Amino acid sequence: MSFDEGALLEPLSVGVHACQRAGVKLGSNVLVCGAGPIGLVCMLTAKASGASKVIMTGRVEKYERFSGCCCCCCRLADIDEGRLKAAKEMGATYTVKVTSRDSRALAKEIEATLGCQPDRTLECSGAEPSIATAIYVSIVACQFMLSLKSSHLWNQCELIRGVTSFQGIAGQA
Repeated sequence: MSFDEGALLEPLSVGVHACQRAGVKLGSNVLVCGAGPIGLVCMLTAKASGASKVIMTGRVEKYERFSGCCCCCCRLADIDEGRLKAAKEMGATYTVKVTSRDSRALAKEIEATLGCQPDRTLECSGAEPSIATAIYVSIVACQFMLSLKSSHLWNQCELIRGVTSFQGIAGQA
């Protein structure tokens, strides 16, 4: 095994674990939030697990701070639009370029693009606006997997009332 192949094992193990815990199976409609390495591997794993539709989001703008936010995690890095293009080429059914701070509006756009609410959501960015969007779009009967690094985000529990399974897969919850 080459070093390049070996370097892919950690993201691959995260993707396989997330899809297994979320119960991605034949016919699942999956939302993957975040077009980074983990998100791309989760998308590939979801497709390999039989997901019929996979929609992937990626942020393309840089925001220093979101209004009302008191954390430093909102300093988002620019995401190359090439990642969303690569996601589409690698098998994502749809991609959504995130250009708005409005989580509810983005949730509606995701649902309209997918044609339904996702029944599995894999949140791979760890950014609070992305987590809020994932929760809004997954509000009914969804398995929700979250890679959470900031415990203060659990204060948004009023958003989680309809999610059937809300699990953290990494970080300190």
